[in-house]
Amino acid sequence: MIETTSSALLNLNSFFRWQGWSFFQATGTIAAFAITLCAIFQNRKHFNKQIKTEQEPFVLATDPMVLKKKRRRVANEDSNSYVEQYEFMIKNVGRGPALRITGGINNNGDNDAFFADEYPHSYGLSSAESCKTRIDKFRIEQMHSQTIKDEQRRHFYLFYFDQLGEKYITTVEIKKRVADVKKDAPEFYVVMENIREKIK
Repeated sequence: MIETTSSALLNLNSFFRWQGWSFFQATGTIAAFAITLCAIFQNRKHFNKQIKTEQEPFVLATDPMVLKKKRRRVANEDSNSYVEQYEFMIKNVGRGPALRITGGINNNGDNDAFFADEYPHSYGLSSAESCKTRIDKFRIEQMHSQTIKDEQRRHFYLFYFDQLGEKYITTVEIKKRVADVKKDAPEFYVVMENIREKIK
């Protein structure tokens, strides 16, 4: 019985000293390392996707868009002449910053001048930040118009990027309100809807 036990221990000791055992150890270590790397990669990918989703910007227009009159400052021109502009607010309600915010009357993303001349061509807004801007009246009149239940509605678009370079577009639908002549109130538009999409 003692000899049998000693023989078994000797055989086991010989097995662990066998060079093939080192190969099995190395293979196991490499496999465990590969599995660990795969798990880290999957967790990081999920984490980046979650962070990316949570940091998306959402820029919208807020109403009312009120008609304002601004005196022209052009040489050799009547000092009583003025330009009509609609003033409104744009706000980033997303969790991440919105960069290079521009506007357009078409959804093709052309980088044409959209905001009034004395205002920036593009804006940058951090989360929950807003700013006031203006659009010339003639620009509003260039927008696509449709009549729904005797109400005139128009659309314009806001284009912007997140901090990772992804591009977004917000479609803004506005509806015209007739000025109250009795109260000498200016005409204005109300914002009906802001719809955001990611441009791929």
